[in-house]
Amino acid sequence: MKKIVTTISIITLISSYSLFAQERASSLLIPPVLEYEQSNGVKNFNLETGYSTHKFSGNVESRTLGYNNFSYLGPTIIFKKGDNISLTVSNKLRDDTTLHWHGGHINAFVDGNQFQVIPRNESWTAKFRVDQQASTTIYHPHPHGDTASQFYLGLAGLIVIEDEFSQSLNIPKEYGVDDIPLVIQDKRLTRDRRLTYNPSGHDIFHNGITGNVIITNGAINPTLNVTRKIMRFRIVNGSNASFLSYNFSDKSDFYVIAGDNSFLEKSVKVSRINLSPAERVEILVDFSSYKEGDVITLDVISSANLRQKALTLNIGEIIDNEATIPDIILADKIIPPDVEDMKVSKVIDFESLGMRGHTINRRSYSPNRVDIKIDNDYEIWEINNAGGMMGGMLHNFHIHGYSFKILSYEGAKPASEFSGWKDTLAIYPGDSARVLIDFSKRKDGIAGVYPMHCHILEHEESGMMTLFEVES
Repeated sequence: MKKIVTTISIITLISSYSLFAQERASSLLIPPVLEYEQSNGVKNFNLETGYSTHKFSGNVESRTLGYNNFSYLGPTIIFKKGDNISLTVSNKLRDDTTLHWHGGHINAFVDGNQFQVIPRNESWTAKFRVDQQASTTIYHPHPHGDTASQFYLGLAGLIVIEDEFSQSLNIPKEYGVDDIPLVIQDKRLTRDRRLTYNPSGHDIFHNGITGNVIITNGAINPTLNVTRKIMRFRIVNGSNASFLSYNFSDKSDFYVIAGDNSFLEKSVKVSRINLSPAERVEILVDFSSYKEGDVITLDVISSANLRQKALTLNIGEIIDNEATIPDIILADKIIPPDVEDMKVSKVIDFESLGMRGHTINRRSYSPNRVDIKIDNDYEIWEINNAGGMMGGMLHNFHIHGYSFKILSYEGAKPASEFSGWKDTLAIYPGDSARVLIDFSKRKDGIAGVYPMHCHILEHEESGMMTLFEVES
């Protein structure tokens, strides 16, 4: 993939660094696992939105949103393949909200998109069966017009899917101990160190709202004590708009084992990885070669050229464990049909038109218009970043309800770390990708009208979204 695009001045960088460089480190917050009640073979989960305050910097409190009385973000939900789920969301906000399972393969009526609105002081229940591979997914609100602000102020959390295959792998799997979630975001704090969501017209009509500080699980450069063994990290780019590039301070290698919606067929050794908003990876890091007392950091560069430590790792004692870094990972993967003779059936053009907004195929979003109909089990789509004003902007393609495999990016095979099943794909200005989308579960009731959009949320809300209908 291409290098991170830089767009802000060195003066802004110096200002940001001087404002936040002296932050006192706090311990990494691990979101607890959401408990459930089981009855008649159904797991019943409950979430509640609410207002709160959260200290991002020093003792300064910012007004935030959270789930289940959390000051920021929400608990982690763990599903197992085959689970029957009832998920009830109660809205205690003054505004409408929804609860979208980003990465979930479920019927459009329980997708939690802009059509399943939860008014103030009301509740909504989604009932579905989990029928997809192990992966790291996320949940967040999706009310059109308020998605970006509610997400930015804290309404998001992880949904981790496990299956028999993931449980059989000899990799770290003790959540919060050697299996660590990292929701990494850039945020814009004011000079008085408060978080606000107040995007300018430039933010909305150009590259979206970008930040001057990196936040990991709600804190600036938190610390984590790790033992000298193999650790697993689930990394989520939780930014509204910024593409983020991750590497360790000593440039050491790590191993990518999974992406958005599946494990990879084999682990991929890299020293850096780039993620666009809402993309996820799972990585393994072997700390056994370090010495006790060593300190390394996970560093991030954003598409706005913000450079900052996201996490400080304090290396502790060596602990024997049986976990390994697998070479070949044989996931319960879907075998696509022979694609050699398949033709491109849909062309999707993302284009930014400045103050005229952002479009898909030259059309702005309308809730009353379905632009694409699906009645095939597999289709090849060509996704283009058609450029537009000011030489083009960063975009990424996100599809609800389904997964795809990247067949090519700019005519070449995708990087190995992005070779699994995905739901979100970075498309750089002027570039093009071809993806194979698996619609085969439409015959099992995964059907209806879904949105697809750019997951730069300010782009989505200013027109870069459309609807597609999947026939069962």
